[in-house]
Amino acid sequence: MIITEVDPTKAIEAVMDGHQVMPMAEAARMGNIFITVTGNKRVIRKEHFEVMKDGAVVCNSGHFNVEIDIPGLESLSKGHTEAREFVEEYQVADGRKLFLLGDGRLINLAAAEGLAGALAPTVAALAYVGQPTLAVPVIEGALRLRALAPENRSRATLLKALGDLQVRTDRLAEAERSYAAALPIADSLELTEIDAPFDGDTRFPPFDRDAWREVRREPQRGADGLRFAFVRYERAALRSAAA
Repeated sequence: MIITEVDPTKAIEAVMDGHQVMPMAEAARMGNIFITVTGNKRVIRKEHFEVMKDGAVVCNSGHFNVEIDIPGLESLSKGHTEAREFVEEYQVADGRKLFLLGDGRLINLAAAEGLAGALAPTVAALAYVGQPTLAVPVIEGALRLRALAPENRSRATLLKALGDLQVRTDRLAEAERSYAAALPIADSLELTEIDAPFDGDTRFPPFDRDAWREVRREPQRGADGLRFAFVRYERAALRSAAA
């Protein structure tokens, strides 16, 4: 498996998990099946389609169908036909065939019963109410052996480590950066941090510590002796403006 990343934290975690990490421009020449899970747009673009192998399969499982540059693929093709249900075959001008699954939409929903319609509202509601307590009690269990890179390590340090490992990452194009910046983001987070029996720093809020500031901490102790804390964070930009 090959991982392409723009976030050095995620890139070094992928390396520690045993995966190859490289820019998309290189991965496009090597892959047979491509799956986008970024939440951004045009992460697989025309220049990537130009170098893909004959028979490569492309699909998306992260966001809307803008993750794949479908107009770019169409501009390279003489035409396209439905090879089978949910599989569109594009005949590239140089003779190659590239396959797009589910019209580039979320593949588990577009081409399979990834989420039963009756359950969708319940799952969405649970995801929403669960966000304020993104505690990491799972570190106590199955995930405690997984190598994790703390988010509070500086970007420069992580990039240096990746460079020492001769691992290269991608960079967001300006259009991708603007698209990501326009997505709504909360101004504050309330998390439950677990003091888990784990070697190393167990406080892993799921965000970049440089972009957030802790404003309140309420230490707690459970009946079983487990220590935890309710913690509130606010975006650093808001704190700076208030100051």
